[in-house]
Amino acid sequence: MPDPRSRSQVVLDIGLGQDPLPAVTRPDTPFRIALLGNLRGHAHAAQDLAARRPVLVDRDDFDEVLASFAPELDIQLGEDGPRITVGFRELDDFHPDRLYERLPLFQSLRELRQRLSDPRSFGAAARELQGDAPASPAATAPAAPREGAAASVLDQILTESVGPAPDPAAKPAAGPPARDDLQEYLRRVVAPHLLPGRDPRQPELLAQVDATISDQMRALLHHPDFQALESLWRGVYFLVRRLETNSLLRLYLIDASQEEIAADLAAQHGLESTGLYQLLVGSSTEAPGADPWALLVGDLAFGPAEEEIGLLERLAQLAGVAGAPWLLAAHPQLVGLDSFATPPELSRWQAPENPAWEAFRRTPAARFIGLAAPRFLLRLPYGEDAEPCDAFDFEELPPPPVHEHYLWGNPALACALLLGETFSEAGWQMRPGMHREISGLPLHLVRNDGAATVQPCAETLLTERAAARLMDAGVMPLASMKEHDAVLLVRFQSVAAPLAALAGRWGAGNQA
Repeated sequence: MPDPRSRSQVVLDIGLGQDPLPAVTRPDTPFRIALLGNLRGHAHAAQDLAARRPVLVDRDDFDEVLASFAPELDIQLGEDGPRITVGFRELDDFHPDRLYERLPLFQSLRELRQRLSDPRSFGAAARELQGDAPASPAATAPAAPREGAAASVLDQILTESVGPAPDPAAKPAAGPPARDDLQEYLRRVVAPHLLPGRDPRQPELLAQVDATISDQMRALLHHPDFQALESLWRGVYFLVRRLETNSLLRLYLIDASQEEIAADLAAQHGLESTGLYQLLVGSSTEAPGADPWALLVGDLAFGPAEEEIGLLERLAQLAGVAGAPWLLAAHPQLVGLDSFATPPELSRWQAPENPAWEAFRRTPAARFIGLAAPRFLLRLPYGEDAEPCDAFDFEELPPPPVHEHYLWGNPALACALLLGETFSEAGWQMRPGMHREISGLPLHLVRNDGAATVQPCAETLLTERAAARLMDAGVMPLASMKEHDAVLLVRFQSVAAPLAALAGRWGAGNQA
């Protein structure tokens, strides 16, 4: 007699009593990877999670797919700086050269620099910058009287910078802030580089403007929201560039932020009523003729907070129904660290007591969760010795570099690459761990006071004992290889305790 319960309930009940049974998968079933993350930035999607559709992506149509998501950021530079809106239609739109060319903030400073560089306009621009001459009549409206050395010329260039709005059909650009706010802001950021009461020569003034440009570019590139969006899209590019996607290995993108996922799973009483269930299960394993997911990858990170552990539990239940494990990132605080900026000191490393985390690790569903750490480097910092800019002289990381100002990628993406490569080699007979090394990563040589050191590709250098401590805590260590452009995933495992392999459709239960 058929079991009247839903398929999802049957799978969950099996999981509560014993290890999940291996799925039998036909050899011609594609290995479908779903990558979930905040792909739009601040450009919120109109549909609920259940209505969103996975978007297939590969190396040939990457920029077209990026443009279709139309990511956008509305961010504030500094605590009291202006808000600027930045849109992206291709990966190069994240580059400082492109930002310098199209954002009104930098257009204004660029025009000032051009006037200072031209012998015919230098004298007037220098006098205006020092407040010794009236602004050019090119300003669109008179500015109120200002105090301070750089007032008049900054009023002028800022008024010009908030002119007509750009053509919506053109390349994405930044929406200008209110004129008064931008005027006041640039007056503050340029003023520290000026020496009032002097008649500075051309090189000095140009250097002062260049310093302002660099400061503002760093503030933009290192804004947490900008870093998060750039990291995700460069992470997608990292995957499509290295994976041999084809009819049997496919990568799909789903726009869903961690906040949206948490709200969706918390708002519903039953798992089957959630939008994420409909998106990942209802349209795949429960749809006649549809192919199941092989791997769920989240651009998400989890710490020790009770609500984060609760979200992991719900995601694990969902993965058990879908028959596909999650790959996610572990925040260093989950294992008792503040950061991976420096190698962990074992003598001071005390894993926090976390009953909710330990209880979750003992559930059968925990086999469907794989957490990895630390992060890995996605690109070199911009600068003369690493990745020079063409449009202007720019050093993204003046010595000594700030650890969080590097562009780090979610380690779940590295794990997804390794599993994808393993499938390409062995098909559904694959075993996680057949591929564990990733080479050809950015390798940054840091020079400071005449000494040179190499920034590890995965944040820090882990000792064997530190890696073992992470694995005991349920985290897969992504270890840097000293002074090499490579990382090694020490072991594929789930978060389960006692130690258990990551559950999936692969393995001995599959047809040859």
